[in-house]
Amino acid sequence: MTINIKRTTTETLMREIISKIAVGPDRGKDITKQEAYQATKALLNGKLDETHAALFLIGLRMKSESMLEYTGIFKAIEESASQVEIDLPNLVYLAEPYDGYKRGTPVAPYVPAVLAACGVPTIIQGVHSVGPKFGLTPHQTYLANGLSVNLTAKQASKRLHDSNCGWAYMDQSRVCPKLYALGPFRDKIVKRSALTTLERLLIPIKAENNHLVLGYVHKAYPKIYGSIASMAGFDKALLIKGLEGGISPALNKPLRTFEMSDNKLSRKGIDETPIDLMRLHTGIKTRKSIRLAHISGVIQEPKSAKFQMLLATSALILSRVKDIPLNRAVILAKVALESGEAEIRFSNM
Repeated sequence: MTINIKRTTTETLMREIISKIAVGPDRGKDITKQEAYQATKALLNGKLDETHAALFLIGLRMKSESMLEYTGIFKAIEESASQVEIDLPNLVYLAEPYDGYKRGTPVAPYVPAVLAACGVPTIIQGVHSVGPKFGLTPHQTYLANGLSVNLTAKQASKRLHDSNCGWAYMDQSRVCPKLYALGPFRDKIVKRSALTTLERLLIPIKAENNHLVLGYVHKAYPKIYGSIASMAGFDKALLIKGLEGGISPALNKPLRTFEMSDNKLSRKGIDETPIDLMRLHTGIKTRKSIRLAHISGVIQEPKSAKFQMLLATSALILSRVKDIPLNRAVILAKVALESGEAEIRFSNM
């Protein structure tokens, strides 16, 4: 007996995609950029059942996503996100891991205030909590300090123009609501997917020149991030091999960075450590505890790991964005912290 099953166009597409990518060890085949785009578009629009959606994302991960697949997926995400233009010559985007930190208190939430105090308007993006790590995030830090975590693009733009602030946090719930809505589903599939890789590369507010600062762990990712950053509209990108995939480098390990400019990616690895390069206080031990804090608590401990990490991270970014020597950037960042200007900017967001 023949059983006739009526399938929608989307169901037929997903069956074809899954039959290509999920076929066992080392046998998966790449799908086209258009197929990746169509599948992601259907996922964001709520037209995929969870089985097909999970097989799509995990199948790609197990096979290892191709550059064309990443491009198609990002195109669909970008079309679902909002973007406004702002009258600023330069704007820095800090792209922290959305799933946060588990092994130490991050300093990235305070970096935008330091950069703003040094004349560099800055945006940091994120979400309150998402898997697979469910760690401490900038959103949680700002919420605990009474700062705004639900800004619209218009409100964020106003803060970027404010001479007493100069930075803003934008939540994924505002930047790309359709992607944000997938949080519970993404928790169910447990593993990281292409969505985790690409969600940090959206530009919600676009200036004349847009600078991306993004952390990575695995050596395969700088090429991916550099290509997608260029596609997204970033003019320059600084990719830092940082702690837990964040923008802060380990103080006592060789500095590993990549830079993207004019659509070209170049490695900028330095064998010296940030401690050596910036003449920071030595002998510090990074605390393993995770706790929410205010920037004032960091400033009051100039020989602590947190202060040194904040100083090193801010100086590294300033040196690249302002195109100034690193020792000069260290001085600027230190003055911003010790004068109290960074603390004022932090509280004014």
